[in-house]
Amino acid sequence: MGLCGDSDMRAIQQRSAAGDEDATVALDVFVKRVRKYLGSFLVELGGKVDAVVFTAGIGENSAVVRSLVCANLELMGISLDEQRNAERVPGIRAIHSAASLTKVLVVPTNEELSITLQSVQVAQVAPPPAARPARRTVKILDSAPDGASPGAGAWGRLAQSSTLMANVSSAVSKFRTAKKPGV
Repeated sequence: MGLCGDSDMRAIQQRSAAGDEDATVALDVFVKRVRKYLGSFLVELGGKVDAVVFTAGIGENSAVVRSLVCANLELMGISLDEQRNAERVPGIRAIHSAASLTKVLVVPTNEELSITLQSVQVAQVAPPPAARPARRTVKILDSAPDGASPGAGAWGRLAQSSTLMANVSSAVSKFRTAKKPGV
């Protein structure tokens, strides 16, 4: 984002929409990098992708970036419903079109749950990674704003949250049962 002297994607998008060429270049470079990684993942997975997931600050909040990232990917089975993409609703939402062969999802970040599930895995309460079925989900745009470490401060909140720890087994069970058989 240093291409335009700004690191906040909201400001970059506003400046680009107002005709700022430097901000437009920064936005284009960002989108091209994301598309490069998405294409690499699609190739590595042999085109067999269940979902493309947008999360965290930019992924959750920028319909413009999601639209640009998914533009012209219909031949790869990815097609966005622009109206659903533009809607701001809480929770997990599907933004792919009816013609899309691949789900395109917006998933809110839940750092505490992620840390809890990883902690359970480290404590070997959950099966080791080799025992779990392979996942075929491409997760992109998972970064903390302004270069902050993802989950910063979350360890302290986790240590204080006995309710969250009490719900770990329930969350793990829901996660496992939500997966499609054979995936």
